[in-house]
Amino acid sequence: MKKSFLLLTGAFLFFTSAVIGQFLEAPALQHYFDFSAEDTNKILFDFFDDNFIKDTEYFGPIASGMTLLGDDINAQLGWVPDKHILILGGVFARKDYGTPGFEILQPTWTVKLQDNKGISFLIGNIEGAMDHRYIQPIFQSLFPVSYYQEPYQNPLETGGQLKIDKPWLWFDLWINWQHQEYLNSDYHEHILQGASADLTLLHPNDVLKISLPLQYTFFHYGGQLDTAHTPYETIYNGAAGLKFNFDFSKNSSFIKDVMLEGYACAYKDLSRVSDIQLPYISGNGEYVNVDIKTKYGFGIDGSFWNGSDWVAPLGLDLYQSVSWVYKSYSEDSRKLIFLRLYYQKELLPNLYVDLRLEPYTDLNLKLTEYAYYIFLTYKRTFTLAKVHLPKFNDNAYSH
Repeated sequence: MKKSFLLLTGAFLFFTSAVIGQFLEAPALQHYFDFSAEDTNKILFDFFDDNFIKDTEYFGPIASGMTLLGDDINAQLGWVPDKHILILGGVFARKDYGTPGFEILQPTWTVKLQDNKGISFLIGNIEGAMDHRYIQPIFQSLFPVSYYQEPYQNPLETGGQLKIDKPWLWFDLWINWQHQEYLNSDYHEHILQGASADLTLLHPNDVLKISLPLQYTFFHYGGQLDTAHTPYETIYNGAAGLKFNFDFSKNSSFIKDVMLEGYACAYKDLSRVSDIQLPYISGNGEYVNVDIKTKYGFGIDGSFWNGSDWVAPLGLDLYQSVSWVYKSYSEDSRKLIFLRLYYQKELLPNLYVDLRLEPYTDLNLKLTEYAYYIFLTYKRTFTLAKVHLPKFNDNAYSH
């Protein structure tokens, strides 16, 4: 009965495309391309600089430990020719300390259209990673690192995105064209697609808000033009749940915010073939999370994960029943308890810090390990100039 419910939930998400997932918010890592009608005719300079330290002390059979120190910089020039249009272009660079050169150095560009009433559409580089608001079993947003056959780190997402931000609904529908193939390419195309939303069910006062969290991702690895001899894959992951949020910020109390949430999660391999490498066709999981924030920036977050035959190529590797690092290893059942201690603060105008200590316990393997993260981010949009273009004369091009 439980598996039937999860599959029905997955089908509902697939056909409605309405989703959300709560996550541990990270103002230091969120990078939105905001503009308003007052920015019309402005020339802008958007600067985002994230210095990071990541250390995962993992020695178990599922995930591999890793230490990373580096810097992500995205510098872009923007133009707002109309109150509904923003055009951005620039360069993104990732520098991992201890290596020569850059890990990533590539151009970025975005066209964002919005109605200034909460609806926007982006094409090019989209507002991705942490901005999607996924839970970690579905999508690893801190470091989109290792997934099926492509263990590299690339925080950039390029494709299209539709966003809705209303008092009763937050919605994000996106596609990330990760890897383009051509005729006779020796590799598959790689396409990621998903959605995430927050549908308010009840908001009786300033303190309590009850919402319906729904989310999904599709992972596609295949194509018709290539000569690659690796299996095709289309993998679905989805989650549905209930979230209670208590906002005490207006009372100036020590506890600023308390959030309780629970999810039923589903996994389905939609492209099962005889030479497939994954050991599971379908799976499920239950995810429960409690988050408490204080007005001083300190917080504590606790999670419980109970997964069976769980495969999520975009999810955090610790939740998986398969190991992307140790290919032959798998666990049918994973029961994990996470404790996250964090500090998030805007130290100075536009300068953000995010510190995290994240121990976890594997109840099946009787194993306790930990990770810690440090993010120091400066992000700001500057106005360089304001230009007044002549109005377009339609009569000049009439016949």
